Amino acid sequence: MNTLKNNLLFVSLCTFFSVTSYIKAETNFEFYNKDEHRGRVKITVTIDNKTIVSDKIVDWDEAYQASIDPQHPVKLTVFTTNQQYRHFILNAPGKTKFLSWNTGKSFPLYPQTGPLKGLIGRYNPFGKGKTESGLPLNNNLSESQIKETK
Repeated sequence: MNTLKNNLLFVSLCTFFSVTSYIKAETNFEFYNKDEHRGRVKITVTIDNKTIVSDKIVDWDEAYQASIDPQHPVKLTVFTTNQQYRHFILNAPGKTKFLSWNTGKSFPLYPQTGPLKGLIGRYNPFGKGKTESGLPLNNNLSESQIKETK
């Protein structure tokens, strides 16, 4: 009887750990470098004084993705190609933070719009827009929730 209980316990634990290893945290942060000057940047992401990533190099036309706590403000520091630090606060509780970076724009950090200038993404007439990476845009932060700090 003890052997049967031990075997059942062993099988249950194996099943639990194999199932939980396949469950992956949902990606809710993406920094996509779309800089038209094709420059690489380094980013640091901090939430509640806990660094998620530090000095992560993101080349042109590449993205960095992470699973973060969406309820807290995110501090994002971008070290630019012209050797300057730019600091941003993303205050969008419960929202995804899918961002694009392009120094050719008047404000270089902005919410992703998706492919084809947003026609397949944010401005999709059927409301099922996705980022270029395939992430859903239906709960993304807005421009007003991104603030640059000094």
